[in-house]
Amino acid sequence: ACGLAVRAYVAKARINRQLNDSMDQQRQMTEEMERMTQTQLQFFTNVSHELRTPLTLIAGPTDQLLEDDTVQGAHRMMLEMVRRNTRILIQLVGEILDFRKVQNNKAHLHLNRFALQRELAIWANDFRKITIDVDASEVRQDAVIIADRDKLEHIYFNLMSNALKYTPEGGRITTALSYDGKQYVLSVSDTGKGIEEEALPHLFDR
Repeated sequence: ACGLAVRAYVAKARINRQLNDSMDQQRQMTEEMERMTQTQLQFFTNVSHELRTPLTLIAGPTDQLLEDDTVQGAHRMMLEMVRRNTRILIQLVGEILDFRKVQNNKAHLHLNRFALQRELAIWANDFRKITIDVDASEVRQDAVIIADRDKLEHIYFNLMSNALKYTPEGGRITTALSYDGKQYVLSVSDTGKGIEEEALPHLFDR
């Protein structure tokens, strides 16, 4: 009986050592993955900061050229395309930087008081590839909300970018804003091909 107890103790000790070794290896792998993730995030953050300057230098002159009423026809259409896609790139760069802030618990809301329906009209004006409608008829013109304007603009540009991506020339995109007395509802619909029904459950998968 004593011999059995000794063998059981030795076997248990060996299993415990193996478990501890396995946990140490798992911990080291996790730490290595975290270091790699942080290195990648730092790289993307640095590149994003570097991209902002040339994008801003493209956006400024493009806006100035579009303010010239003598620029018409194909030249204006090409400049509008440059402005639209530059704006989208700036938004994408902002997404990377915002993600970095969230990872570091440094993301903050900056609340503003503004008229959402007026801002929607301004935001929608940046997308002129096809017919753009903004319907805020159910909302009072003097209605004001308190929210983070920049983040709402960011969300709206993501919605519009997707709508533009899948709506052909000659199509239509409609932005609708409504208020039911408790909350605002903002929707973006388009005449594009839409999403296949079987793909809907995976809509937010990467």
